[in-house]
Amino acid sequence: MDPDNPRRILPRLVALIVPIVVAGFAGEVPVVQPATVGVVLVGLIVFVGLIVLAAVAGDRAAGWFATLGAVVGHDYFLAAPRHSLMLEAIADVEFDVAILLVGVAVTEIVQWGRRARSLSSRRGTYLRDLAGVHAGESPGDLQRRIGGILARLLDADDVFFLDVAPDPEDAAITPEDRLRVGDHEWDAVDGLPTDRYVAAVVHKGERTVGHFRISSATHISRPTREQLSVAALLAQQLVTRADDAVQP
Repeated sequence: MDPDNPRRILPRLVALIVPIVVAGFAGEVPVVQPATVGVVLVGLIVFVGLIVLAAVAGDRAAGWFATLGAVVGHDYFLAAPRHSLMLEAIADVEFDVAILLVGVAVTEIVQWGRRARSLSSRRGTYLRDLAGVHAGESPGDLQRRIGGILARLLDADDVFFLDVAPDPEDAAITPEDRLRVGDHEWDAVDGLPTDRYVAAVVHKGERTVGHFRISSATHISRPTREQLSVAALLAQQLVTRADDAVQP
């Protein structure tokens, strides 16, 4: 069971219940009955606002629950016959369809914006990590700093540098942002291997000068291809920064 699920249940229930409660109160207001075009538009705007609020404050499921709550609230409290989920008017059916379509659309738009912000934040972190690797540090300090960044980036148990080529049985991060064991590609969607090391290889020209040995034996880490790409770039900074330090 996902440990986050208990914390998500309450917001989803609230997202479901609030539109129903709002519809219940609105159904007792005389001006709402009978429903005019203006009242319908106001109701649509209110319901969409509640759906957006649920999607922003919660998650995609909260947006869906709010959409469902808006439909149930409208049908039970506002549409004829009152206090029934049976609909008589085509206009009420059209209202439900509109709420469903708009609710799903705005929920997905909110989630897209959230993903875009998250991606921008992650890329900013990557850039700060790269900028934090200084050419003036000693080789040992560089190795430890880059190893620490790699451990956080890949959610690994341990990372340390070895000045030898990786073992053939290690899963090496390739320039194509993938993992490869010998001639076989490892599907990173399944997570970093827990039964072998992962190697971020450091090259100087055509020569392999070493690798960062990455261990993830106690849990499954699932880095994205972008994170694998950043890991390969970070590992290469060991040579890049060292060369910068010796230049006159």
